[in-house]
Amino acid sequence: MKKLLVFLFTILLLSACTSNDDLVAYVDDFKNSGFQNNAGQSMALTEEGLMMSGPRNESGSKKLSDIDLFLESLGIQEGEHFLQIYENAKITTDGSKYIVSIPNIVQFEFEKIGERIIKDSQGIEYFTAEYSKE
Repeated sequence: MKKLLVFLFTILLLSACTSNDDLVAYVDDFKNSGFQNNAGQSMALTEEGLMMSGPRNESGSKKLSDIDLFLESLGIQEGEHFLQIYENAKITTDGSKYIVSIPNIVQFEFEKIGERIIKDSQGIEYFTAEYSKE
């Protein structure tokens, strides 16, 4: 009986620790490996600046990401690969939100929904291979 109570307490404790209310966004989450979605689009903060890469997805194939909409506005063709480093990009945080700004070009907003998962305003999820250092 004692083991059962300890087991139940442990499960409740672990459940409480993974609440979305406890998720805090850190700029460092974007450093090194950054975040990548299932379509192969990625965004990472490097020493040179904010690196964005990946293909522009085809409109009819699946739900489009914020990156797809941005690439479309740049005139990137469907299926074409994109790689760009923006030296003047800035990432700020507010609670569990990230605001990624490239002045005079675009602003993205992401929500941290898991320890290593964020989603854009279109609902597309991005993952990182690294845990936050904070």
